[in-house]
Amino acid sequence: MVTSNLFRKDLYYRLNVVPIFIPPLRERRDDIIPLIFYFLEKFNKKYQREKSFSSEAIEALGRYNFSGNIRELANIIERLVVVTEKELIEIPDLPNIIKGSTAKEVTYAFFFEETSLKDAIKKCESLMIEMAIRKYGTQSEAAKALRVDQGTISRKIKKYSISDNVILHK
Repeated sequence: MVTSNLFRKDLYYRLNVVPIFIPPLRERRDDIIPLIFYFLEKFNKKYQREKSFSSEAIEALGRYNFSGNIRELANIIERLVVVTEKELIEIPDLPNIIKGSTAKEVTYAFFFEETSLKDAIKKCESLMIEMAIRKYGTQSEAAKALRVDQGTISRKIKKYSISDNVILHK
């Protein structure tokens, strides 16, 4: 635009101090679940609804690649809030393209993008704990399912800064 005289050259250089690169959502898998909850809250307020997601629906959304990035995620969440009849949004309510995404695709995208084995193990452990708490509702039940002590779960939650809002409707 500067070369076409559609944008002022001096202003361009003032704004071009710190270039910001934001990777696509498929490269920031850790951001998907917090964004789901952000958009869910936003659209619940906008449409005066009280929708929530089942843990399975959250897992399915977390596996999806979102080639349309955050806009696609926002559109899907908005559509689900508006269109679903029940308060709890479950797997059958999700678009077919999301229901069809496989865990294998996620595994490759999630773990093999220039990461060390140690970091991949940490990510996997954190994700498993978060998913178990969502599925079973309490730390003690998640610990039983994962076959570890409740104290271990508690320490790992602190270690990985797992949010308190992972406990959802069953």
